Amino acid sequence: MLEISGISNKVKIVTAVFIAFLGLYITPVLADKSISEQKLALIKTLLQQTHQSTNDVSEQLTDSYIKQISTLLKQSHPKISSETLQYINDEVSIGVEKQLTENQAFLKRVAPLYDESFTLEELETIIEFNQTPFGKKLLTLTPIINKQYKDIYEELSLDLAPDINARVLDIINESTK
Repeated sequence: MLEISGISNKVKIVTAVFIAFLGLYITPVLADKSISEQKLALIKTLLQQTHQSTNDVSEQLTDSYIKQISTLLKQSHPKISSETLQYINDEVSIGVEKQLTENQAFLKRVAPLYDESFTLEELETIIEFNQTPFGKKLLTLTPIINKQYKDIYEELSLDLAPDINARVLDIINESTK
């Protein structure tokens, strides 16, 4: 058993606040109407195909939280032990897993979106398409293309910033004359 009595109160507080925030952030939202088991099964299949299943999202959130918390704690407590960091990481993993898997917080939030957006037949068609060679290629390339779009967007923002800033400053200068 890991001895945590040496953990400073600040680390304990940061961890407690984080866990409380996590609980609030992913508190389940219940749908107004129930989704048929058949449709819910199709939604789960589609989420698996698109790498957005509960397990996928749990891993993504856990990794994100652990990176953020580790960075924060290493900056605020440079002498924090690797054992303490590992203990905190384990607790974060347990918290995310509990909310997303046991409480189905993610599925309860996302299933109604698919339920409202697609009919049973449309979901079947999408799933069938995703199993074709072209559908598999699209599923593989879409995240890569989206990442490239994000990178291009960020580059454009940086490229445009000087001109936009100059225009805004010109307007401010003109209006204050």
